[in-house]
Amino acid sequence: FPYTTLFRSTVYDALKAACSDFQEKDGYVYKIGSLSAGDMGEMSGWMFSVNGEYGMLGAKEQTLSNGDVVEWRYTCDGGEDVGSTT
Repeated sequence: FPYTTLFRSTVYDALKAACSDFQEKDGYVYKIGSLSAGDMGEMSGWMFSVNGEYGMLGAKEQTLSNGDVVEWRYTCDGGEDVGSTT
C-alpha cells in the first residue's frame, strides 16, 4: 500500500491509512483483522519493521520518511520467529 508521508507521520498513521480493522491500547497495536496478541500463546503479538529493521519505539512514536517500507508481522515467539533481535 503506497503511503506518502506528511511531516512527522508515524507507523501508526500509515496503518490507519491502510487498514481500518485494527485495535490498539496505549499505542500498542494488539489486534489486526481477527488475530490478537495472545491468541497463539503468551509471547504472541503484532510487531512492525521499517525498512527491514525492528526497533524499540512504538507505532505512534516511530516516524517515517517517504519511501520507507513498513511491514507488520505476527510473532508467536516474542519476535524470534520473525527475525527480531530487539
